[in-house]
Amino acid sequence: MLAAVALSADARDSGRRPSKRAIAQAVKQVAGFLGNTPAVARTSYIDPRVFDRYLSGWTIAPALKKGADAFGLEQESTRRVIESAVIDLIEARPSPALEQVA
Repeated sequence: MLAAVALSADARDSGRRPSKRAIAQAVKQVAGFLGNTPAVARTSYIDPRVFDRYLSGWTIAPALKKGADAFGLEQESTRRVIESAVIDLIEARPSPALEQVA
């Protein structure tokens, strides 16, 4: 979930096309948040479908517009919205919580 949030925030803020550099940065952010190395975060905690969908141009940016910053997931209702969007993302379900970027 944290990787999808970081990638969506990056895509929204930078306006750039999806890149492997953004993925590496997101992995580092998740690793720092979890207190692990990037390798452990990537292999044990981040679903690879998040990266596949991001590289295909899909993000959960609309869900982020409902009130969360990169890791500001304190409110339960915000967390549920984002969790639902991430499930839609990794299962490639059509959803208003998803957005295709450049």
